[in-house]
Amino acid sequence: MSLPSNGGSYETTTIYARTTEILQRVVTAMANDMPHLRSDKFRNMFRDVSRKLKAFFKTKHEVLTLTASGTGAMEAAVVTLLRLTRSSLSKAGSLVSFGAT
Repeated sequence: MSLPSNGGSYETTTIYARTTEILQRVVTAMANDMPHLRSDKFRNMFRDVSRKLKAFFKTKHEVLTLTASGTGAMEAAVVTLLRLTRSSLSKAGSLVSFGAT
């Protein structure tokens, strides 16, 4: 390992495992079954959360909430972008081929 260009030395950071206090109501909630994505319970909960998010963000527009991980959000963005790009490219291609004939 080489020294930094300023001639100093590297600092090391040690991370220690620690316990994290979890409230009893959180532990109890985590012990319950999760509602299925297509159940009425989930639909109602999702609708309630969406309504509260609109109030939190002070918007009258819909708040986009994904029931996915960050990977799912990235996939949704890429698929949407590609769909829009393909549509634009095919329209541009149609205009070019139409103009060429």
